Amino acid sequence: MNSCESVNKVAATLIVLIMSLATAWALVPSASAEPYENSTLIGDLTAPRAGATTGIGLDGRVYVFGGGIDSGFASVDTVMIFDPETGETTYGTPMPTGSLVSGIVRAANGSFILIGGYSSSLGALANVQIYDPVADSWSAGALMPKNLFWLDACMGADSMVYVLGGKESGNSTLIYNPTTNTWRYGADMTTPRWGTKSALLSNGSIMVMGGMDYGGAYDLVEFYTPSTDSWSASVNMISPRAYGGAVLARNGFVYYFGGQSSWGISDNSVYGDAERLELVGGESWESISGYQLASFGMVLDSYGRAILLGGWNGANVLTSVRMYVFADISSPYQIVITNPEDGSIVSGVLTVQAEVVNWMGGGLWAPLMGIDLFIDDVLYESQAGGWFGSFVWNTSSLVDGSEHTLMVRGYHWDGKVVEDSVTVTVSTLSVEEKLAALELQLADVQTQLADLQAQLDVQDTNLTALRAQAAALQAQITALQAQLVAMDSSQTSTFSATLADMQEQLNALQDQLDKVKTTSDSCSMWGMVNMILVIIVIVLLALMFVMGRKGKTPAPPAT
Repeated sequence: MNSCESVNKVAATLIVLIMSLATAWALVPSASAEPYENSTLIGDLTAPRAGATTGIGLDGRVYVFGGGIDSGFASVDTVMIFDPETGETTYGTPMPTGSLVSGIVRAANGSFILIGGYSSSLGALANVQIYDPVADSWSAGALMPKNLFWLDACMGADSMVYVLGGKESGNSTLIYNPTTNTWRYGADMTTPRWGTKSALLSNGSIMVMGGMDYGGAYDLVEFYTPSTDSWSASVNMISPRAYGGAVLARNGFVYYFGGQSSWGISDNSVYGDAERLELVGGESWESISGYQLASFGMVLDSYGRAILLGGWNGANVLTSVRMYVFADISSPYQIVITNPEDGSIVSGVLTVQAEVVNWMGGGLWAPLMGIDLFIDDVLYESQAGGWFGSFVWNTSSLVDGSEHTLMVRGYHWDGKVVEDSVTVTVSTLSVEEKLAALELQLADVQTQLADLQAQLDVQDTNLTALRAQAAALQAQITALQAQLVAMDSSQTSTFSATLADMQEQLNALQDQLDKVKTTSDSCSMWGMVNMILVIIVIVLLALMFVMGRKGKTPAPPAT
């Protein structure tokens, strides 16, 4: 390689590198959104359903088993499959025994376990009907110890199925082991009731809300702890409710939607609001807006959105399907991370910024109902915003040189999900510290070259020491190359190539020094060694000059 070309190549590449490393990001504080709920109508079932048993599949579709088709709640055996993304309804193989108000859980393999229920022709059931959505086929599990309907079922953290209360039972707690296909009894509920709703908490306990007996609904909320097989009290709801829907949302609040205050099916006692309770530290439930709805199906999808299907409004059985998102942002169909850039190096505290683009041609307002930041597939923060999202991320505790994926996800009002992601490398040193360390390394390399040059000038006969000095120089340049690549590989490729050329020259130098030991005509060899070292010294002096001029006056941080 021509020495002048090497110098020009290294100098130009280094200028680009320093200008890139001097860029900083503005640190704008952000705050998490207050609890927020937004809902929208996303479609309709092909037929009205109330009291149906619903579950969310591993494929993201909602399976609607049985239910009633009119105010008489005559049970059917159909399996409707609703796709939230398209709004379309298809059908699966009918149930062996049509029923309504059954319990349901989803097993780890994706199969649905339907428990008990009510049949118009058979009455209360003890059946366990297992549906495989992949094979679209049914099988039977062991019968319950008693016939139940209006029961609630919850898959525990221990993979046991807990059946809580139920009509014709009162206060039973039944426990089903899907692996052994066997049943046993747990501790009875403190208050006999049916029509309860439950949510599994992160500590493994089950929160059981509301319920009904012939005297009317309860506002009662209790915890069942499977590990101790015991019940304990919690904060009661504002209103007595049964036949509603409950969910533990990703914002840390428990929600109870709709429900009824009395047990009569034809009674117009259906609630039009919802209630929420902050799970950690919440002292009381709050009433929020909702829809007049009871006996509906309700599931949580993989994005944490609640989907409500069908139901009874006190007068009619419905076909409507609604979606709830528990956050707020205004945005349309595309969201882009504007900071940091993909492939960049970050350090300290920085702001992750996202921007809404292509919003309905810029002429219409189309809100996203939520915006999240995920770091390495883990939810970092949920936030409300307008057309911009801003999250503060502190990287100080992360491993130097580690790679991380940042993903921003937005939820559109019509069910669409928009995402953008970037991958960054974390550095524990600031740009200024990187520059200072680089200057020190270059100065050290220059000193070693000067020492080597002095040895050659006096034709030092200690070739062993000379070869050790050259090896040390090689190690210094290798470390310098690795550090520059780590700072930004996309901008130092040319510089790295130049350093590689220099290293090849040093390899040649060592070869020549080896030959000096075995040849009598070493004068020409010393001349060649001097020429190679002069080229290296010129290159590194140019590097020092550029680094000294650029490193001392970095560009100011962006605002």
